[in-house]
Amino acid sequence: MPRAIKLTTTDTARLRALRAQALVTDPWAFGSAPGDDRFESEDAARRALADGSQSIFAIEAAGSNGQQPPLVAMAGIKRADRIKHPHLATVWGVFTSPDHRGRGYARAVMHACIDQARDWPTIERVCLGVSDRTPNARALYESLGFVLWGTEPDCVRIGNESAAEHHMHLQL
Repeated sequence: MPRAIKLTTTDTARLRALRAQALVTDPWAFGSAPGDDRFESEDAARRALADGSQSIFAIEAAGSNGQQPPLVAMAGIKRADRIKHPHLATVWGVFTSPDHRGRGYARAVMHACIDQARDWPTIERVCLGVSDRTPNARALYESLGFVLWGTEPDCVRIGNESAAEHHMHLQL
């Protein structure tokens, strides 16, 4: 399996580039859109990478020739920050660049997120949302043990089209 790395603030530019690609490439997979995404701000991206209540994992492209390689897959996980939710974490932003799909990269970053959740004290359940327009993503999550607990119809709209979002969780 490919090895996911945990990103740091030195990866801000690479994270922002991959996130921008994700929003354009797979608009149905994200609640954010170009022009309406927190990672368009360099400061917000840097703060997210420095935030101890979350981790962002990625896969680097092979063959960097001594340069810092671009990121080709990512996923984030964030601990709930509410007093009544110390047992919850949420996976967000899962994406693999189209040219790098089918290599196990999404599975690798998801495993890194799940391992992170297991390492955090008090976390017992990992949650995520997946669009009904991304059946391959849902199949990946189900293969990792996530189960569906509900569906929000008409959650995202692009133009005159809409998508439902399936809510899933993994009990640790």
